[in-house]
Amino acid sequence: MNKNVSCNHLYTLHSLIFIIKPKLLIAPSEINDVRITHTTTTSFAVQWKPPLKQNGNITRYIIKYKHVKYLGCDNGEGMDDEFEKTIYEEGTSTVLRDLLPYSEYVLEIVAFTIMDGKPVQFNVKTSATETPEASELPAVIDIVSYSTD
Repeated sequence: MNKNVSCNHLYTLHSLIFIIKPKLLIAPSEINDVRITHTTTTSFAVQWKPPLKQNGNITRYIIKYKHVKYLGCDNGEGMDDEFEKTIYEEGTSTVLRDLLPYSEYVLEIVAFTIMDGKPVQFNVKTSATETPEASELPAVIDIVSYSTD
């Protein structure tokens, strides 16, 4: 084996690693143009555009969401423990389902290459449930009282 070829090959490989590695270690910038496209009582759809500075291949988006409070209760009274969920998407949209009606959520979306990008965080509210009409409410028709005397 020729030592000069081997040495040149290693030097070239070392130079490539030195040139490429710093670029790969730069995180992507934040996502752009976030839009809530549809909201129901228990779900919402969200879309976004990729970061302007991707700094590598975006392999996925990390979406974290957390229930903050019930909007129908004063100061969130009656609220169960807060919960946080994380999902992963390859594309630039998702639908979050099985949410609590008339509630506020904090949502965070991060682009991921080999490291997390800069997060974008915002609040989203689910719709209120429909209030029944008076005619739809149950009514007491007849009261019967029995005495045990």
